[in-house]
Amino acid sequence: MQWQTSVPQSRSAVGVGGRMADILHDMNTIPNVSMNISLAGKNRFQTGNQYNEYSISNSTTAANIGYDGLPSWWSNSGFLNDIKNGVVNNAVEQEYNNIFEKTMSSLTKQTSESIEIFQKAFGNIVPLATTFSDNNLSKDLKKIAETISVKSHLGANRQIFFVTIGGWDHHDNVIGSQNVMLPIVSNALSEFNDALTEIGMQNDVVTFTISDFARTLTTNGNGSDHAWGGNQMIMGGPINGSQIFGDFPSLALEGNDKNLSNRGRLLPTTSVDEFYAELALWFGVSPNDLDYILPNLCNFYSSNNCTEPPLATYSPIGMFS
Repeated sequence: MQWQTSVPQSRSAVGVGGRMADILHDMNTIPNVSMNISLAGKNRFQTGNQYNEYSISNSTTAANIGYDGLPSWWSNSGFLNDIKNGVVNNAVEQEYNNIFEKTMSSLTKQTSESIEIFQKAFGNIVPLATTFSDNNLSKDLKKIAETISVKSHLGANRQIFFVTIGGWDHHDNVIGSQNVMLPIVSNALSEFNDALTEIGMQNDVVTFTISDFARTLTTNGNGSDHAWGGNQMIMGGPINGSQIFGDFPSLALEGNDKNLSNRGRLLPTTSVDEFYAELALWFGVSPNDLDYILPNLCNFYSSNNCTEPPLATYSPIGMFS
């Protein structure tokens, strides 16, 4: 929750990507299509005050996009699906006083309008020559590449995609698990980069990781435990790559001012807010809007909108070319 909202001091349902969509949604030309597209269902990161994510799956096509229907092998499935769709359309056209009913109706209507647009757009997808591996992360990134390839049919000049890969809480068998999982991530990112190059978008897309916590430097016997400061990866044509940004810490437990415990829990040297600020500025957010996107940025970043001086003087990380 804290990584997705960048507001650790309170519980928030509004995320960083959602606030960026609030600011930049008008850059896209079809208002009924969300800037934020999720391959992982509902999430905080893409939820804004005004705009929410639109969910698809890696198996979504022009033929199956939309609400779940009755199976085609039912002899009267077409007739019953038409009735069901008519009921949905009738329900969203009603006027509601109850705030929950009104919100549900509005979201359903927006979804129905998006379905038709996505259906037409996905009908224009040309099969990729890039080969993707047979795992969910690769399949998700393949669907993202396909969706980017038809962005003009979605009226999209800006898009934020969200995927997840879980299973990193390695309290046990950390070496064996990471030997299996890290190659999956590495291959999927390589395949995605190849696909973006194939569709001519490699220099227009930035891919980055976010993670809820890092791991201790010491072992618990066969694994590791929860910690704080960790590493993230960022990839794309605009990136000054093959570098480590921020200060790489000493891994020593003794005499290390970044170590917060005898287990090796490290204090971060670069804030999440700075990381997101670099991404937001590259994405097109005005410096004047950074305080809306990142309410805590003034603790690290000196701007005209900060009412108090930053805790430390911020200079851009310099990850972009």
